[in-house]
Amino acid sequence: MTDTNLFQPGTTVVRRTSTPGRVWTAMPQRVVDTGHVLTLAYWPGIESLAPTT
Repeated sequence: MTDTNLFQPGTTVVRRTSTPGRVWTAMPQRVVDTGHVLTLAYWPGIESLAPTT
């Protein structure tokens, strides 16, 4: 399977960073290119999740 089978340009994906057993941050991003490196973009006004103090 190649990367182009996983993500199509124009698709919205959610990028998550996590610690063991828990999501730390989550941000929607748009797939721009699916060459050898997956290229993502985000835009002004998106809502993301992150921990606060």
